[in-house]
Parts: sequence; structure tokens; C-alpha cells
Amino acid sequence: MSHRRTVYLLAYYHSHTELFKLIKREFPSDINVKLKLVYYLIPRSLFCSFHRPESISFEKLNQITEPYRKQILCSNPKQNTPAWNARIEHRAIQWYNLFLKELRDVDILVVWGGFTIPLAAALTAARELGKKTLICENGVLAGTIAIDPEGVNYTSSLSRKTPEFYRSIPIGDDLDDLFHTV
Repeated sequence: MSHRRTVYLLAYYHSHTELFKLIKREFPSDINVKLKLVYYLIPRSLFCSFHRPESISFEKLNQITEPYRKQILCSNPKQNTPAWNARIEHRAIQWYNLFLKELRDVDILVVWGGFTIPLAAALTAARELGKKTLICENGVLAGTIAIDPEGVNYTSSLSRKTPEFYRSIPIGDDLDDLFHTV
């Protein structure tokens, strides 16, 4: 009997849940698709609070918390207190340990954005488990979605490409097909 592949769609906001529901309908029936909203996982994440901070490496902890810290501290630098940092690290450990269990039988994790603590913890845990990841974000054109296995914006796989990479992409005379691509 072959393994039935499992895709885990993890939403942070209800609006992402609605979009992921649309995406879920398009998967073939031989793929198991799990759709979860972070807020429904909060009680389970609290059970993971008994792990000591040493249960996660500094590198992983930083990988989970750094994007969120940057985002918050850019608009509110006074937030950077020892108590706030301890709380962020504690929550990161809780979420990371939950997702180490939650994603064990998953083949691919799909999230939107990935900058919040729960989503960053899920991505870090998935990669630790050797799972594939896809990160979605609004596309540069209206009504489009950008999907990248590494991240979005400055963490995307495209952000490290050389100008030669972009110059070498052939552009046809007729771009009409591009605008009708699903």
C-alpha cells in the first residue's frame, strides 16, 4: 500500500482560512489535505510549555523569533524589554514543540506569510523534520499569489538571485497567456 500524501494548510487569519478552503477544493482526491487555523491550536500549544528553553537551539529560536521581533520593534522599539523577549521565546518554544508532533505525518506545509511566531515555528519544525514547505503571500500583480519554498519578501529564494538570472528569462511577444494563467 502506498503512502497517501498529506498537505497541511496552516492559516493565521480567518481570511487565509477562506482562501485555503478554495485551494483545498482543487487538490486531487488522492491527497489528504488538512486545514488548520492557528487559533484553534492554542490550547494544544500550551501543553508544550513544560519544555525547558534548552530543548531548542539558539539558532532555531532565533530563526523563529527574529522576523517577528523586527516587524514589531520597527514600529514600537520600546517593546524590546527582557520580559517581552522572554515571553516571545517561551511562546516560540511552545509552538515549535507542538509542530514537531503535529507535522510528523505531513509531507508538505503551506502557510501564508510566515512571520508570526506560530507560523515561523511551524516552518522551522517542518524543516527540522525534513518536510517540504511553501510560503504564500500577495503577488506583485493584483489578484495573484506568490508562492516560494523558502519565504517571502527578503527571505524568498528569488531575493538572492543575480541580475543575470532575471536578464536571462525569455519574455515572449504575447503576454496574454500570462494573464490567463491560474
